[in-house]
Amino acid sequence: LRDRPALAEMLCNAAVLCVAQPQRKGKITGHQLTDLGARLTAHKVAMEVISGGLDQRFKSLNNRWQEAIIKRSAGISFESLAAMVVESVNQLSPDVVEAMITRMLALDASRVSGDLVRSLLANARMAWHKASVMRALRTGKPSRDLLDAVAGELSTSVAPGVRLAAGALLDAWTE
Repeated sequence: LRDRPALAEMLCNAAVLCVAQPQRKGKITGHQLTDLGARLTAHKVAMEVISGGLDQRFKSLNNRWQEAIIKRSAGISFESLAAMVVESVNQLSPDVVEAMITRMLALDASRVSGDLVRSLLANARMAWHKASVMRALRTGKPSRDLLDAVAGELSTSVAPGVRLAAGALLDAWTE
C-alpha cells in the first residue's frame, strides 16, 4: 500500500483499513485491518472454503473461524457437516464439534439419529469431545433412539465428565 496511496486512502475511507499506530513519534508504520476489514476477510475465506466443500482447508483454519463458518454460512449442508464431524471429531476442537452438531440440529433435527450419535461417540477418543456432543444435543428434542444412545454412554463411559454431561442431558430431556 505504500506504493499505492490512493488505494490505501480508499480502503481507509471505506473503514476496511486504518492507519497503524506509530511506534515512534511521527512515523507511520503502515496500515492494519479494522473490525469490518477482518469480518470481510473472514467472510471471503468462508465463501471460498464452503464453495469447495468442507475439506483440509477448513481444518487448517483456526477454531474461531471454523465456528464462524459453521454458524453463519448458508452453504453448509447437513451431509457435509455429518461426514466431517464423524470422520474428524478428534482433529477438531470441542467448541467446533459442538457448533457442528448444533448447526446439524438447526438444519434438520430429525436426521440427528441415535446411530449418528453412537458412531460419533465411538470415534471420539477424548472425553471433552464426547462431553461437547452431549452439550450440543441439549438444543435438540429427544427421540427414543437418542435417549438410548445417551443412556448407553452414561452407563459405559469411564470418564466422569462424560457421565456428568450425559446425566445432565438426560435430566434436561426428561423434565
